[in-house]
Amino acid sequence: MPKLLTVGIVAVVVALTCSLVLVLIAPLNQRARDRARSEPEAEELFNRMEKQCLDAESLQCTFEGKMEIGGKPFPYSGSLKVAKGNKVRLEYTKEMGGLAEKKTAIADGDQMVTISHGKRTEPTKAPKWLSQAVLTAFTRDCIEIVMPGWFDYFESGEERVPDDFKDMFFMSQLVMAGTQRLAGKEVRTVKYRLKSKGDDWPLQLLLDAESDLPIKRILTFHAGEDEVKVTETYGAIKLNEKIDEREFDIKN
Repeated sequence: MPKLLTVGIVAVVVALTCSLVLVLIAPLNQRARDRARSEPEAEELFNRMEKQCLDAESLQCTFEGKMEIGGKPFPYSGSLKVAKGNKVRLEYTKEMGGLAEKKTAIADGDQMVTISHGKRTEPTKAPKWLSQAVLTAFTRDCIEIVMPGWFDYFESGEERVPDDFKDMFFMSQLVMAGTQRLAGKEVRTVKYRLKSKGDDWPLQLLLDAESDLPIKRILTFHAGEDEVKVTETYGAIKLNEKIDEREFDIKN
């Protein structure tokens, strides 16, 4: 092969390799820049809250909220119970068009089912990472936004291994946004941006100044021409308390 042609091929290969490397590292560099925009105090506060939830032997909470689409409200409520051993119970009711839709998802550590409109799905295998994924989603996003996806997943019965959950719900630009009193409690607010599946949304998380646990979360974004606002309030979050095993019985 002529020397000049060989040199040309090598140059093309090197150029393509460099381009590929740049394509691969560009998102990483962007994420590093996004992280650098966070305030250390806000990041530390959020990390304390999240660590409590992820490390707990169990987590229980109730929630209620309202999704407003173009100013029209759609209320919802429910409860979440998660325990070590990959056990999850989520109950969720949403009102739309004057009708209440109720769903329940249960994982007993081995199998999982959903109950919707009074019908129970056949049990499917629960992935080993399910409870940690649910907790990560709970600490970073509104239940109203992520949980319908969990129901779809439960019902699909697919065995999928996701990327790191914290990358699925990538947070950046965490900043402190003041202190206030809410329902007799001192509350600290953290603002941040959440990137998940191509979306990039601004959120506010209100944390109990004493326990560092969530009290309320507010999300705003646009769907077409409509502004969408989700306001979600959490009841007392209980950590490390014994949960009756019957709550995780897929036949219950």
